[in-house]
Amino acid sequence: MQNIMLRLRDPKVWGLLFAFVKLLLGALGLNIAPEQWAVYETVFNSFCGLAVALGIFVYNPKAIN
Repeated sequence: MQNIMLRLRDPKVWGLLFAFVKLLLGALGLNIAPEQWAVYETVFNSFCGLAVALGIFVYNPKAIN
């Protein structure tokens, strides 16, 4: 439990978690932005997908001391 709490202090974890949740909502078709922002939300979902994909390969939680 202590190890999990140490990992949650890392801002990269929260960024990747937000990106994953936003990507999941986009995949489920749950748009949280108004209709006039649909293009921007699609672009943001694309960036979140890229962040999650790169985060899988780049972020190593075992490197936290």
